[in-house]
Amino acid sequence: MLQKLKEVMMAVIPIAILVVIIHLFLTPLTQKQFTLFAIGVVLVLFGLAIFLLGVDISISRMGHILGRGLTKTGNIKLLVAGGILIGFIVSIAEPSLTILGDQIATMSNQSLSQMLVVVVVSLGVAFLLALGMLRIVFAWNISKIVTIFYVLIFILAIFVDEAMVAFAFDSSGATTGALTVPFVLALSAGISSLSNEEIEQDDMSFGLVGIASIGPILAMLILGLFSRQSLAGQFIEQEPLDQSIALIVWESLKSSIGQIVVGVIPLLVIFLIYHYFIEKQTPQTFKDIMVGLGYLMFGLVLFLTGVSAGFMPISQYLGGALYETQAQWVLVLIGFILGVMAILAEPAIYVLINQIEDETGGSISKNLVLVLISSGVGVAIALTVLRILNPSMRLWHILLPGFIMTILLSHKVPKLFVGMGFDSGGVASGPMTGTFIFAYVQGIAIASPVSDPIIDGFGMIAVVAMVPILFIEILGWVYLKIEQKQQE
Repeated sequence: MLQKLKEVMMAVIPIAILVVIIHLFLTPLTQKQFTLFAIGVVLVLFGLAIFLLGVDISISRMGHILGRGLTKTGNIKLLVAGGILIGFIVSIAEPSLTILGDQIATMSNQSLSQMLVVVVVSLGVAFLLALGMLRIVFAWNISKIVTIFYVLIFILAIFVDEAMVAFAFDSSGATTGALTVPFVLALSAGISSLSNEEIEQDDMSFGLVGIASIGPILAMLILGLFSRQSLAGQFIEQEPLDQSIALIVWESLKSSIGQIVVGVIPLLVIFLIYHYFIEKQTPQTFKDIMVGLGYLMFGLVLFLTGVSAGFMPISQYLGGALYETQAQWVLVLIGFILGVMAILAEPAIYVLINQIEDETGGSISKNLVLVLISSGVGVAIALTVLRILNPSMRLWHILLPGFIMTILLSHKVPKLFVGMGFDSGGVASGPMTGTFIFAYVQGIAIASPVSDPIIDGFGMIAVVAMVPILFIEILGWVYLKIEQKQQE
């Protein structure tokens, strides 16, 4: 536990220091705002540490067990059905998706309800997760899969409202959050450990998160084809409620408990059904998973309470206040720094980089991958802020060339790096990015008279999910060139 707390302190404290610097030298916070942020820091620190401990004990084991169990049956129909069911339930359980659904509903003045967004996105995850599981079993080429689907995505995007395109790509990032990523990564490892032995297992161990995250984009774009109304200009700014600090924290706590209970119980039910009716686990394994789930739920409740009560409202305020008082380059620079720091506080990032180092036998350092992903997120946030400040710069100006490059590189670099890249893109857009950074960007979009918060305030998660893919694939290209030189 102490080790986890040390790791989390290294991640969260820099963000707290940056906010204090902004408070002292750029835009002062009120005493109430600063107190809420301080409470948020404490809750995030302890919540994240307890959550990560719970992930190690429970979710990772659970996913690995279910992945191996479904594959061992040798029944493809059962594997597909299991993948669809697990994908839907895991996505419904994801707190980041619940938060995004609420943000979309609020910002669009309820033109799209939270429940509609969550269900549609979860269906997309379900079917693509099943496809990703089949890809591992049959060793399908991941480059061909992502090429086909992203070509289809950009064709559909031509016929869909601009705001809906942003919602679609953002929902993709939101589904791969703190709860989903550890589970899906373990599921992937469990399936690949029993897949075709003639294929490099490392090549199959990664990519399931990336493939699953394609589903929400397709699902939301299809919804957009049937919902022809324009969402531009529908944002109505809400007046903040004058509540006491205790009431704000209490309301956030109740909301977080509801999200986590509703989210984790279906996962627990699936595991219990598997344990009692398909393959019984040892008493110690069963006990560890149950205890770990308790840690996970408690930690995630603290984490989400800290984010929603302290981090998110303060971040939105800072975005708007800095727009009013500072030069535009300051907004871009702070966006870059926040992006780099926020990714260090993402719970799922450490699960991914540890698995990368383990699966590659240490040949790819987890620290190198962390630096690349955090740098990529920093660049993504900076690009997003630039897009808001420059109305002529549209979301597709960033996403189209970016994804064309990632797809082209996916055919040139080792498949291991393709899977790692698409997984890292999903992992980068977790609860910290989807709340703290999203709120900062929204604050700028709301304050800017030339921006539409519906169109310009969304799309950030999409860019965050794309840039790390590109950076990891570039690493793969460099790795390949070095290997070729050594062989010569």
